[in-house]
Amino acid sequence: MIAARTGSRQFVALLIYPDTNALLSDWILADISAASPTVALSAMNEMTNQYVTGEAAGIFKEIHIPIVTVNSALWSINFEANKRHMGPFEAIVLKDADHFLLLRHPAASNPALAKAIRVLSEKPDE
Repeated sequence: MIAARTGSRQFVALLIYPDTNALLSDWILADISAASPTVALSAMNEMTNQYVTGEAAGIFKEIHIPIVTVNSALWSINFEANKRHMGPFEAIVLKDADHFLLLRHPAASNPALAKAIRVLSEKPDE
């Protein structure tokens, strides 16, 4: 059990931007490592399986609305692949943000989420 918690802390630490406030970083790591390793491993296995088999991309075949995401600039976005699988796709990218962008940058995240909602609320030209 201790090894699983240490492993999850190490994995999640990679998702946290290096200059994140130490108190926030410690809270995120403590919260994540307190979760059941069985649940975490099951979720990771399912996510990896869906990616490898192509099932994750296939989910979007049934979705016929624009997709708007709010992303961290920490990882690149494959816009062409996303558009190929998702149709209308837009990403709002927050600089200096990590996987926990809502916690790290709420002042930037909230307007980005509001923009995403506005984009999705607009009716297409008829």
